[in-house]
Amino acid sequence: MTIDHPSRSPGQAPRRAARDDVSNSITPDLMSKHTSNPEQSANSEQAALVVEQISRSFGRGARRTVAVDDVSIELGASEILALVGPSGCGKSTLLRLIAGLIPAERGSIWLGGTVVDDGSSVVPPERRRVGLVFQEHALFPHLSIADNVGFGVRTSTNRRVGEMLDMVGLGQFADRYPHELSGGERQRVALARALAPRPALMLLDEPFASLDPNLRGQIRDEVVRVLRSTSTPAVFVTHDQSEALAIGDRIAVMRGGRIEQVGTPESVFHDPGNRFVAAFMGEADFLSGNDLAAIGGRIEGTTTVMVRPDDVTFTVADDGAATIVAAEFRGMMWCYTLALESGATVRSTRSHLERVMTGTRVHASLLPGHTPVVISD
Repeated sequence: MTIDHPSRSPGQAPRRAARDDVSNSITPDLMSKHTSNPEQSANSEQAALVVEQISRSFGRGARRTVAVDDVSIELGASEILALVGPSGCGKSTLLRLIAGLIPAERGSIWLGGTVVDDGSSVVPPERRRVGLVFQEHALFPHLSIADNVGFGVRTSTNRRVGEMLDMVGLGQFADRYPHELSGGERQRVALARALAPRPALMLLDEPFASLDPNLRGQIRDEVVRVLRSTSTPAVFVTHDQSEALAIGDRIAVMRGGRIEQVGTPESVFHDPGNRFVAAFMGEADFLSGNDLAAIGGRIEGTTTVMVRPDDVTFTVADDGAATIVAAEFRGMMWCYTLALESGATVRSTRSHLERVMTGTRVHASLLPGHTPVVISD
């Protein structure tokens, strides 16, 4: 049975068709169908991925849980999107929807200008040209490293396998087995295997979570280098804010199954859309207009503003209006907590060479050029 999908492109309202059982809706013909409007097709093909108002829930009745709620995102060619949010916010579920591992209930998903899930018909995962890398590596223990890398390539050749292993710096380990490699090396094998079939899109679900911090940073940089060198677009799921800021061309912040904000790392960090994004993406203090005035800032009206520890400085003064109430050593810096006369607190980072004792009176101020951000709840 062939099920036609609507002739529309991303940007048009998706068809709202609920689906209780999609097992009979999977159709090979869906992959070969395109929009009839040439202009709409061109717009679709500009993006590697378009997710349009996708929703997915689990359970029924009182046990029903909405995991992804009306989510829309777009990924450009060769772009890396970091999908970040707290545990349980729906990041991995969204990734599984894009991969085709679970079907959407509503909305549509487009890959390279072709609809692969429209809420009633779905293209199976093996026909989506999507590479997957998970935290667990999922290597075959009985296969050599070379055979693991070549497993997903229909016309596997020694040359292609060798290219992939050389790209991730493991060419000399082709004949070894997974148990003979370190965790970081196994993760690189998993990346090589995912890239070997030349996927149109890479999906990475917290692939470095099991690695120690030093190795994590090293492998992360290597993975990003490989993705850049092959111009492979990718969605990278993490709950680590610093990792998201480091790797993403753009960041999408999720909470409770919804996208709270999408933007460049700089815009999401320095101009968060709401209090949740501000606090989740980095240390943040929230001050009233009066408290802001106490550290030399000024804002019109009664509102809440955000400052980060690197926005605030201080000088020791016996007549200072603030008091240092806590000091946390972080290796390269100290983070001081300052109590203002109102009782509000604000943090300030200083060089590791600048040790100031708790109880010291100080004058607090904003660093020149650092502008507080008005925050909505």
